[in-house]
Amino acid sequence: VCHSTPTCHDAALAYDMLGKLYVCQSFSCQALGGTLLLRDLEELCAPSSGCDVVSSSCLDHCGRGPNVEIQYTGRKNAGKAKEVIEGVKSFRQLRNLVESKVGAKLSRLELSVAELKYDARRA
Repeated sequence: VCHSTPTCHDAALAYDMLGKLYVCQSFSCQALGGTLLLRDLEELCAPSSGCDVVSSSCLDHCGRGPNVEIQYTGRKNAGKAKEVIEGVKSFRQLRNLVESKVGAKLSRLELSVAELKYDARRA
């Protein structure tokens, strides 16, 4: 039961913003970091229950990856079915995707830990 706490409210807003993130796992996107991106997104979106992250087959944007398809749902996105974000190759791009497209509200600590993990996975 939601009692209008900030966490519950943020999760409800995130759910209203989108349905699923599909992270391309084709050969091309894997070579460009798609597997790592999938893990990063799973971890960053875990606190916001409205964001479901899954692996995907090719999104037909080969060579421009790693790519993420957002399938929108909810009232705020009426008429907006999906969008493909190409070339998520930096933590800054990842953070922007999670905060602006997913609507997640991450603390400074969560962001710092996520950035450390992002950098360590790619070292």
